Amino acid sequence: MGYKDERETIIDATTGGRCYYLTVRLLVHPLTNRLVYLSSRLRLHPNYLTLVGAFFSVLCLYFFYTAYFRVAFVLYYIRTVCDYSDGALARYSNKVTKSGKLLDRITDEIFYLTLWVSIALETKSVWLAVYFFLSALLYRVVVDVFVESRVKLLELEGKRATVKQFFINHGILLGCGVCTILEFWVLFIFSFGVSRYYIIVPVFLCNLDLVYRIYEVVKYSSTREEFSYSKQM
Repeated sequence: MGYKDERETIIDATTGGRCYYLTVRLLVHPLTNRLVYLSSRLRLHPNYLTLVGAFFSVLCLYFFYTAYFRVAFVLYYIRTVCDYSDGALARYSNKVTKSGKLLDRITDEIFYLTLWVSIALETKSVWLAVYFFLSALLYRVVVDVFVESRVKLLELEGKRATVKQFFINHGILLGCGVCTILEFWVLFIFSFGVSRYYIIVPVFLCNLDLVYRIYEVVKYSSTREEFSYSKQM
């Protein structure tokens, strides 16, 4: 079967294939879908893509460290495509394994933590370095521990906050999360040699996204508790 015949199935297997951040949908998903199809035709195991992504991750960190920011940005884009492709290939080809998930998680965590430290050091500003690093780390921890599972319940019940739900209905996840979007735009800013203080913009948007997600969860939880209490009465 050709790519056009399998495209919809691949989209369903891809993280955020039907609804995700606009940057990813426009720039990452198109290449991800084709890479998944090609890899399946070549009978590649998803772990191969994870290892290829890890290789480009190391190169990205090296070139960022040596101040070749445009090269680092391109390499980051390539590793991001690989990162979205390995999981999609695993689901598409029914090769999801615990070891594969663990390998993917470990490589991602090491890469992003190292990249955050590298970006913070490269800002050449103590307050900006602290602001960026703590914003990224706080978003990651709070979303993983507190927000993500609860937001998934909101999505299943179609109860996201009004603004988010409007864009979700149109296939767009509004926000600026870490571990793809924030780093993409920060590296983009570095690669074009503009003032590094411009990274305040994507970091601030990341802060707003986190606050809005927490607001959704708190509002949803209070609404559910009120509903349960009224049923008991």
